Amino acid sequence: MKGGKSPGTDGFPTEWYKTMQDQLIPTLLKTFNWVLENKNIPPSWREAVISTIPKEGKDKLECGNYRPVGLLNNDYKLFTSILSKRIELILPVLIHEDQTGFVKKRQTQDNIRKSLHVVRQVTQQRLETLILSLDAEKAFDSVRWSFLYKVLSKCGFHPTIIDTFAALYGGPTARVKINGDLSNSFILERGTRQGCCASPLLFALFVEPISQLIRQRTDIKGVPMASGEQKLALFADDLLISVTQPTQTLPKLMKLLEEFGSISGYKINVNKTQILTFNYDPPVSIKTIYNWNWEDESIQYLGVSLPRDFTRLYNINYDPLNSKIKTDIQRWNVIPFLSLSSRIESIRMNILPRMLYLFQCLPVRIPSKQFLEWDRLIARYLWQGKKARIKFKTLQLRKEKGGMGLPCLQEYYYAAQLRPLVCLCSPSYTAAWKEIEGTMVKGIPITALLNDNKLQEEQEIPEDSITGSFLKSWQEITKICRFKNTSKIMRWCAYDSDFSPNKLDGRFKTWITRGLTSYYSFVHKGVFQSFETLQKDHGLGKDDFFRYLQVRDYFNKNIKEALGKDGPGFMEVFLALTKSRTCDKIISKLYNAIQLSKQENTEYIKRKWEKEIGVKISQENWEKICQLQWLSTGSNTWREFCWKNITRFFITPIQKRHQGSGDACWRLCGSIGANHFYIFWDCQAMRSYWEEIHKHINNVFNVNIPLKCETLFLGNILFETWNIKDKKLLAILLAASKKCVTRKWLKVDPPTIDEWIEIVYEIYVMEKISYSLKVEKDIFYKTWSKWTEHVKPARSDFI
Repeated sequence: MKGGKSPGTDGFPTEWYKTMQDQLIPTLLKTFNWVLENKNIPPSWREAVISTIPKEGKDKLECGNYRPVGLLNNDYKLFTSILSKRIELILPVLIHEDQTGFVKKRQTQDNIRKSLHVVRQVTQQRLETLILSLDAEKAFDSVRWSFLYKVLSKCGFHPTIIDTFAALYGGPTARVKINGDLSNSFILERGTRQGCCASPLLFALFVEPISQLIRQRTDIKGVPMASGEQKLALFADDLLISVTQPTQTLPKLMKLLEEFGSISGYKINVNKTQILTFNYDPPVSIKTIYNWNWEDESIQYLGVSLPRDFTRLYNINYDPLNSKIKTDIQRWNVIPFLSLSSRIESIRMNILPRMLYLFQCLPVRIPSKQFLEWDRLIARYLWQGKKARIKFKTLQLRKEKGGMGLPCLQEYYYAAQLRPLVCLCSPSYTAAWKEIEGTMVKGIPITALLNDNKLQEEQEIPEDSITGSFLKSWQEITKICRFKNTSKIMRWCAYDSDFSPNKLDGRFKTWITRGLTSYYSFVHKGVFQSFETLQKDHGLGKDDFFRYLQVRDYFNKNIKEALGKDGPGFMEVFLALTKSRTCDKIISKLYNAIQLSKQENTEYIKRKWEKEIGVKISQENWEKICQLQWLSTGSNTWREFCWKNITRFFITPIQKRHQGSGDACWRLCGSIGANHFYIFWDCQAMRSYWEEIHKHINNVFNVNIPLKCETLFLGNILFETWNIKDKKLLAILLAASKKCVTRKWLKVDPPTIDEWIEIVYEIYVMEKISYSLKVEKDIFYKTWSKWTEHVKPARSDFI
């Protein structure tokens, strides 16, 4: 259960349930089983509070322009979430692949990708086609319960489950909350309950009969394709229907929808219906009956514009997004208190999701200059138009590598474009677009073309096609991650242009049906499997033995030796994903693999510290130093400050000498050439300060840390014997010690121990509040116990 959510009428939030779970679980278990046995529910489960949220860009004086959000009690949500977790396991069997909403392992972009294939097929074949985007009128609120229970019964649900849902939906009441005031209670007579965890799944089952009926009706003609006739694409109540022979088919379709609505309560919102015609000029009779905009050049479906002209797919979707992002950044730029990390978070949380959605949905090439333009826009926003103090590529590195985790849009684009490729290679992933896209390209599976340039040239696949898009992305990733040699294992022995036996022997193609496709399918844990194993697992016959020897010989000579050259990296992650059964977080895993394979790093920063301090820091220790900076507190401001110290963010006299101010230390110690090492550590005025810090830290942890810059300032300490709480406390104390220095920036007087203790107290108070909000005060006191014991004689306010 997610925290920070509004509770229902009883006022008990999720945090209360988590804290009291040991006492509550036995009672909840008895209650839930009692509900199942008696088909009755507690009175409090019938109650709901409805809050209203204004719709963006709508007139707030109109009641219909508010979105109602229902709040139910958390014990009700717990019960329905248990039912939902069990129902969702069988939902993919009950609901056709055309429906991608609220069904496990199905995603929005599945239907968009399928629809793009349909549009391309219609354009190429010049079929007389009509695509309708239909929206249900108050879809979830119009569900007729008697019809829903009939659907559940027809799907084979046990009477206990049906009766339980009938009890949950039997006479629910609600009150509307406006400006803090509650209306009188009223009874809800239809619709799935807002806030109910089972509501989306029930609606997916409710709408399935009409989609099934449309598929079964032979007089409603869809778009013929190699994988079968395509008619529908659904995401919950958003319905996209593709029909050929529109003049004859459209009246039958609309009549069918009207009949379904009279029985179920499902009603089409005619005002929101969008249409797109291909090679079709409707007669006057059709235009008269259906008063729609027949001249539209594109339609909106699930947040994506589908144009009639496929070549406009990039511009019609990305141009409005670019304008919106520029407007947002201009608005954010006037906010004076946003720190660097806050600005990076705004990119990650606001801009990246919007772009990533289009990256996933649209298989189109984005020019390199567009990514450069986006990077420049983001860089100006991050640095407020001033000169950058840290390289942009350094900011894009992972935090443990010394970066700030700023999203690299181009690498996210590549990862998103390669997601369908993982799905095509994964036998556990099912989707309607996969059946379309996985069909043969002149007799060759698409996945067999991946790493075989000769084969791709023979097929003459256009770069602007859907297939050509991700093949191009694969080639780009091959260059970035440098796995050209390793990628040969993805070739198929039946089609490999360098494997000559397949040109004379067609038997290799029969192996495909037995699961022997790429060379990777012959390998287990890096070893080419024996013929006996392949016989057992894939049903090879004795007459296949010579072919097995041919494949093994080719593998040993051309692929096995190449596997170790590139080392572990992107290819290893990609292959693991193709064998995964979950297909979860594919894009993030591919993105992380790209990040780890890149050559960019913070080695240049490490070398500067090594030169100034006069020591050698290993790469392993440098990564530990970078990781320590993000361990200090839960505050992004403090974590960013620690990172700034390590990455040499602050400007020292030696960096300002070209401005005519000289490079002498501002503490009047007489030294010139004051660099980072000197200003933070080596200055004579700083020595007594660091000696006192060193003494306090050794006393707090009862250790003997060397009095050196690389230990106390950078944090290069052997932590093998340290527990996580002491490590966190040390990181906080070191952060405060560096903050003392920067608070006295450009001042003659050096920092003092009293100032350090005061800064530690500021962090202490902030952390205490944070842990209190998380109901984790016991962890807080354990973390700070050694410090409070140490400072108690002098500062009682730490207790």
